[in-house]
Amino acid sequence: MARLVVGGKPDFDFAKIREDDSEWDRVYKRFEVTVKSVSLDGDKATVVIDYKYSEPDGDGGGTKGEKVPLQKVDGEWKIVPYTKRSPTGYYFETLANVLANPEQALARNLAIYGPTRNVSEAEIRLGKERSDFLSAIFEASDKHEDEDLPYSGYKSMTMVEHTLMLWPAGRGDEVVFDMGLETGRYLTAWRKVDGKAKRLWQYRMKEQKSGGKPAAGTLAAWFEISEKGFAGRNAEFRKMLSARRPYAAYIEVGAIGSFICYVVKEDGTADPTKSRYSEESTMQDSHQAWTRGFFVTPEESMILASSH
Repeated sequence: MARLVVGGKPDFDFAKIREDDSEWDRVYKRFEVTVKSVSLDGDKATVVIDYKYSEPDGDGGGTKGEKVPLQKVDGEWKIVPYTKRSPTGYYFETLANVLANPEQALARNLAIYGPTRNVSEAEIRLGKERSDFLSAIFEASDKHEDEDLPYSGYKSMTMVEHTLMLWPAGRGDEVVFDMGLETGRYLTAWRKVDGKAKRLWQYRMKEQKSGGKPAAGTLAAWFEISEKGFAGRNAEFRKMLSARRPYAAYIEVGAIGSFICYVVKEDGTADPTKSRYSEESTMQDSHQAWTRGFFVTPEESMILASSH
């Protein structure tokens, strides 16, 4: 592809860019281009095309009226990369800019993905276990799904914070979802049992009445559940919410396509600067989280290191 671009660098290792960037990591099963018009101006030209594509998973799309700027170089027509002097910003032009300036694209990738990239083998493995188990939960929930109350206990929304996920520190085989809907707030727990995702329980959170002795346990403190709040719950619910252990927390922010990553400490509290919108918040790109695994924060890594 780089050989078809003015200033393209075909010897660059483009795999460095593709490994993390959702825009350039796309794989096509089929890509069809239809030329609609061509206008010539000496050694320059503009081609207007329609294109459509399909991907291996069945998704697809396309665009009509795409403009592709060309220039003749040594007798060959090549695509002109996007520049400030060429402000159309169409897909082919933008892609050509990456093929001509891959170092800049790589630098942008490192700036975006580097700070939340798992480094150690243990962190890489744990982060991937979490994203893989989350996918398994959704697959196990497909046959049960309900538009109003998801069986999974997880629901993505647009332009608002999504369901909060709480994973026991150092584990990727158990998670509790805190999902807020117009009909109420729900807690749902999942665990890997015999290699498969199993839903343990799902309860609607009742409004806590004032008074009553606070229940022991990290999640009980986090959710502010009193001892009365355990009435009528099954043993697994009581055991899980009464346990004292730190949790890795992730909540997706739809407006910017990222997960806020932080830790709920053993006493059921969290650093307010890291668990809310702020300059100190740790945010991982959603695409990276799903494809490479959830970021294991330095705070969680320190907790795991001190426990050995």
